[in-house]
Amino acid sequence: FPANVALENSSLYKNNRGEYVYNLFYSNNEKGQYNYVSLSANAKDGKLLNYNCTNSPDNNITLSESQKQSAKEKTEKFLLYVAEEEFKSIQLGTERENGSLLNKYYQRMVNGIKHLNNGISVTFDAKASVVTYFSLTFTDGVFETPEKAIDKDTAYNNLLSYSPVAKMYVRVGGTY
Repeated sequence: FPANVALENSSLYKNNRGEYVYNLFYSNNEKGQYNYVSLSANAKDGKLLNYNCTNSPDNNITLSESQKQSAKEKTEKFLLYVAEEEFKSIQLGTERENGSLLNKYYQRMVNGIKHLNNGISVTFDAKASVVTYFSLTFTDGVFETPEKAIDKDTAYNNLLSYSPVAKMYVRVGGTY
């Protein structure tokens, strides 16, 4: 959290899954420096869903291997603290370095299968040694074992039964 921020506004809303979510916005404008933190949390259990704060990353540096390792350890410690249960079912998907910022996306895995659009995004500023962004996207649901999945040919044939392939003629420049 940036120093000297105070709660500026808050809201409570119901998302499209019927869950209540608190949005909190903290800011300060002391000495001409604007700092803010915005976060969202599940109103029922307090689970952190999103976190974003200002920082001044250094885009002109290249991190050493020891800085990257320290950032990895601190990021994982943060994730274990705010999303311990979810951390058990993720694997690193993508990783980008941008100056002092390390952006990571951890993909959710269910029964050894990637669960698309489910995971954790996190940004760590290695120079300031803080997490500056966090987003948790996990949907509820029951996941069968992979052995119960249909094969790819059956899936393809099912797709064609709902949306069959058809030959179409399109006129372009006077010809079809």
